[in-house]
Amino acid sequence: MTTKSVNGSDGHAFVYADVTDSTATFPAPAGSHYQSPYYSVWTPLYQYWLPAGDPCQWLWLIYVYDRATNKLINGDPSVGVIYFRTKNTLCASGSRTPVGMPVFNDAQAQLSLDLQVSLSPSQPLAGSPASLIASLSSRLRNDMNIYLSMAITDWAVDRWGVDFGDGTVATVTDQRGDYLSLPHTYVSAGSYDPRVTAYISGHAQAAVYNSYGSPYLVTRRFTVQVSNSTRAQPGRQALKAYLAPRITAAVAPVIDGSGLAPANVAFQQVDALRGTLTDFFIHPLILREGYITLDGRAAGSGHTILTAWRYTGPPSDAPPSVATVAGTLHQANDPMRLQWNQPDALAGGTGRDYDVPLILYVRTTYPDGHVADFTFSSTFSVTVNFAAQNG
Repeated sequence: MTTKSVNGSDGHAFVYADVTDSTATFPAPAGSHYQSPYYSVWTPLYQYWLPAGDPCQWLWLIYVYDRATNKLINGDPSVGVIYFRTKNTLCASGSRTPVGMPVFNDAQAQLSLDLQVSLSPSQPLAGSPASLIASLSSRLRNDMNIYLSMAITDWAVDRWGVDFGDGTVATVTDQRGDYLSLPHTYVSAGSYDPRVTAYISGHAQAAVYNSYGSPYLVTRRFTVQVSNSTRAQPGRQALKAYLAPRITAAVAPVIDGSGLAPANVAFQQVDALRGTLTDFFIHPLILREGYITLDGRAAGSGHTILTAWRYTGPPSDAPPSVATVAGTLHQANDPMRLQWNQPDALAGGTGRDYDVPLILYVRTTYPDGHVADFTFSSTFSVTVNFAAQNG
């Protein structure tokens, strides 16, 4: 018995096993000195279900009986017929049992291995993770004959060797099936040839039957390597920039205690009642939304929300217990509470404008999930007229 392994670097490898026995004889030859406790009856079976013209229309069913009791001991072989087509297929006839046919002096088995290697994504970007994938498939042909058999009984991947082509290598022993997936990041753009090698071992086994029909088993261990490569061409990462939004302040005023202002109505200039505590709800007026650029070109707009605000102006005429104090950080939904007691009647009823300075704190979420916080100094204008006083 011999085995021969043909390693392959182009994705294909083979293992050949061969057994030769020039002295093979018919099992259980006739003669009184070969008497055993059992005897067999061979019955031909015509395979009517095979297509017309099939060269192997006959099978022989073997019924084994106890010689002392004539009791069938192997069950009915006509139930669940299994028919193996092998390399040395010899079609039986309906008039002569297979044991009366010529003996084959040799038998062969062959294991064919195919390794496919790919990259996912197929064109990654430098600096972004990719997966090197290897998939191993096989085809097996065994000779299972009456007198002489050759089979490859088992094989498995012992380890994987990986060369990513950029100077990084790895040995993987915890993925021993027929599939490998390994993450890798190419730092620089370019062209690389990652290669995966599967190191495989297994056993081939021959069965030679003696004149009594008993098999003599011969086992040989084999090793084989199959490798393949793919082309990796990671591209240059586009130069990405996050541009800030342009924001100014707008407000929705309501008399203190009268409730919340409309959510979507806000102005940069509003009127207020003289001598009346007023709640100003702050809104960010987005003049231009923040956006991403790739190599200088716009590649998607973000979404900006107000997270907090801070009043930076002088004290107003509001009662100290409720007035908004400069420098205090407030949540986005908190109102700014201000009051002005000027102008009065002595001013002749002319209006008076107040500029209200504040700092806006906003957060922009970009299309790729990046989040950035910004601050903006802004003002809004309030006009207080004597004619608009509350009495």
